Amino acid sequence: MTVLDEEIEVRRLLAPLNRVEPVTLRSRNRSSRPVLIVALLAVALLATGVAIAAGVNPFAGIGAADHAQVPQDILDPAVVAQIQSHNEQTGALSPGSLLPDTSRLLGQLTDGRSIYVVKTTKDGLCVLVTDQSKLEVFSCGHPLTQPEPVTVGTFDQVVNGPGATPPLAYGIAQDGINAVSFTADGSEQTVPVKDNVWFYEGDSNVLATITVHYSDGTTQTVTR
Repeated sequence: MTVLDEEIEVRRLLAPLNRVEPVTLRSRNRSSRPVLIVALLAVALLATGVAIAAGVNPFAGIGAADHAQVPQDILDPAVVAQIQSHNEQTGALSPGSLLPDTSRLLGQLTDGRSIYVVKTTKDGLCVLVTDQSKLEVFSCGHPLTQPEPVTVGTFDQVVNGPGATPPLAYGIAQDGINAVSFTADGSEQTVPVKDNVWFYEGDSNVLATITVHYSDGTTQTVTR
C-alpha cells in the first residue's frame, strides 16, 4: 500500500530536545490501529537551526540502553525491513539513517508492545514501539540532556474492533528520574519510570506540560 492509499493525519509529538511534527499513516478502515508515525525531524532541524554534535553517544544517560547489545535487544527481521524501507524513502530528508543493528530493548507496555531505542548515522536518538513483527511508531531527535531529559509520544484511542485501545502516552527518561507527572482526567497523575521508560493509558495533556521527578527529590517541568 502506498501513501496515496492512506489518509495522512498530522499529530503533534514531543520528541527528545526538539518538538517535531510527525505524520500518522492510518488506513481507511477506522477500526485499525496506527500503521506508522514518522517524525519529520529533518524539517524541524532546518527550522530551528539545531544540529546534533558529531561523536555524541545517543544512549548516554539511558542506563537501560547504554550497554553491549544482547540477544533480546535484536529487532524482528520484519521490523528491520520496515526501517530499511524508511531509510531508502526519506533519503536526504532523514536526520541520518536509522541503524537497526544498534537497537536496545527498554521494556514492554501492558498490552505487550515493546519499546526500543536505536541510533542514527548522525548520532540521533530514535524511540521505536513495535507490536511483534510490526513497527507501529517511531520518533527521532537529539540525545537526552539536562534541559530536555524526557521524551513524550502519544497514540490516539482506537474505539472499534478487536484491536480497540485506550489513548496512550509514553516516553523515555534520563537516569535518575523515577517518575513523571502531568494532568490527566482533570487531576495530576504521577507514573513511575522503570528502566528509563514511562507510560500512561488514558486521556492527558502530556503534550503540553510534563514534570520529571528525580530520585533526590527535585523536580523539573518541561513545557511545550
